[in-house]
Amino acid sequence: MNVPLGPDKTLQRRAIYMTDGTELDAEAAEKLKKLWVDVHIEDHEMCIRLQEGRKSQVAQTGGVLSPHWERSVRNFQEQVVSALSE
Repeated sequence: MNVPLGPDKTLQRRAIYMTDGTELDAEAAEKLKKLWVDVHIEDHEMCIRLQEGRKSQVAQTGGVLSPHWERSVRNFQEQVVSALSE
């Protein structure tokens, strides 16, 4: 869950759910948490740059999706529109 705290700050809360009914011990849970954090850090710089772009005059009316960084977001939005239009 992302909770906006201001125009330049967001609080992120994450939960990790197991779908196969197993429970993780503390060590395994910590390893999974570290993996998630490591993957998230890879995207952190991109997210900062995208947020900075939202401050530009181009984004005053809502902005546009980055064709380089947000292709999957655009794809998802188009799938939603297509499903709702059928």
